Amino acid sequence: MDFSQSKRSVDTGLSAFLLVARFHQVPADADQLRHEFCSGETSFSEAEILRAAKYLKFKAHTFKTSWEKLSSLALPCLLLCR
Repeated sequence: MDFSQSKRSVDTGLSAFLLVARFHQVPADADQLRHEFCSGETSFSEAEILRAAKYLKFKAHTFKTSWEKLSSLALPCLLLCR
């Protein structure tokens, strides 16, 4: 199989969100969430993840932190490094 021809872009935001949902045993369907919250062909952004999380009844918010404080965060969590 030629892998160069079968490459698909992976939506890492959506994938990470689905992993957290699965960890909490919350049913979530990637296609449904993409249809409900993504505009066009874009990937899940920070805003879409927050909207999907609130839709699935997760407590979700954004905040800035430092590397030193990561060990005190409640897990699992999603991080966006800038």
